[in-house]
Amino acid sequence: MRYSPAQQLISIPRLVRVDKPLAAALFTLCGVYLGGGRATVLSYSALRAALAMSLIVAFSFALNDLQDVEADLSNKPNRPIPSGRISRRFGFICASALAVAGIAVASTLGVQIAVFGVVLTALSVCYSWRLKGTPLFGNGLVALLIASMLVFGALVAGNVTLAVWVGFALTSLFAFSTEIIYTIRDEEADRKAGVRTVAVRLGRVRAFRVFQLAALSLACACVLLWLLGFASRAYLLAALVCVILPVVLTVVVTRNGSQRNVQIATLLMRRISLASFIPILLLR
Repeated sequence: MRYSPAQQLISIPRLVRVDKPLAAALFTLCGVYLGGGRATVLSYSALRAALAMSLIVAFSFALNDLQDVEADLSNKPNRPIPSGRISRRFGFICASALAVAGIAVASTLGVQIAVFGVVLTALSVCYSWRLKGTPLFGNGLVALLIASMLVFGALVAGNVTLAVWVGFALTSLFAFSTEIIYTIRDEEADRKAGVRTVAVRLGRVRAFRVFQLAALSLACACVLLWLLGFASRAYLLAALVCVILPVVLTVVVTRNGSQRNVQIATLLMRRISLASFIPILLLR
């Protein structure tokens, strides 16, 4: 079945997973806040930075879907491209337009921000086309790309503070653990498509141990920051409620890499990500 251009346009939000670009915009504003305080969050520059980042993230998800068509045919057949609601050609046009728009908006914020945007876009391309099948390294790259949104926002605010780097480190650990659990969830489809992810390479059980280790490392790091005097008691309380206890509970409840436990862990980590903004904001 062929879909009209109008029907393909309607499917773009699903192609780019519209909640992800929106989350990226909010996380960029978190970086602006950590770097410049409340007065800078709703400035014209901050809003442009949030828009630029949301466009770049939308591009990365569209590109990832283009690359994952074979795996998604069996694992996620209802995604826009495997289902035929968006053709590969139209998907490529959308991804290209999003990348150009994101870099163009970033360029209005100065050369440094424009270069940052180009680097993020280039690394997204490298991940989707070459590094996704590189166990651990590819997952680490995605984690760093996600965490770099804080730095991007802080650069726009004009001050990359210690709080920004602390948030960068915590976000990297959280994102790395979630990326691992996603590879376990998609292990069967990735194996059929010939993508050598952590789960394919190590097997579900050992890959799940990597997830548990990363998640517990995050919980320990949250406490360590407070013990070393890098964060306030308000941060510690928020981290306990929003991240530490939920993460530990996730590890305890899902003790092995069975399909059911992986689904539970995936759901819980997504819920935790929604609340993780709060302790990050309290780092300032």
